[in-house]
Amino acid sequence: MATNTLLDLVSSQPENYQRIREEAERVLGGAQDQSDMADRTLLTKLHCTDSAIRESMRLNPLFSLTHKVVDKDGLNLPDGTHLHQGCYTAIPVTEIHLDERFYPNAREYHPFRFVREDQRSQPENKGRDTSAPATSGNPQSGSLVTTNDTFMSFGIGRHTW
Repeated sequence: MATNTLLDLVSSQPENYQRIREEAERVLGGAQDQSDMADRTLLTKLHCTDSAIRESMRLNPLFSLTHKVVDKDGLNLPDGTHLHQGCYTAIPVTEIHLDERFYPNAREYHPFRFVREDQRSQPENKGRDTSAPATSGNPQSGSLVTTNDTFMSFGIGRHTW
């Protein structure tokens, strides 16, 4: 994940890397020692960094989502297909993550795609890239560890049915 994020970031516009650096200096610059830097409240303020990592995870998912049917009666899909107990099925994560309905310019890396409007309006974010905005109510909003039916880099739901 870290390698993909660094490669995606350095292969994008130079000002993107600079924005991440400025954010880190602003948020972590006042930390007195390593324990202060690991403080969860400080880490939650790294909105641009969080977004850049999340965008890399969207383009390079870590997992393929495989689920095993555990119900003794199996599972009936909406189209009428019956999956028997013990059957495995998978979710097409990459296709969902590259779907233009959910992510405009889905095949392009936009490191700040997931920075919410309220975070963009903060003084340090004025005049910054606003392409592919993520707003509250948009399936793109949330933090790195937030999953939903359009962002499944860590999986979603229970891994057995």
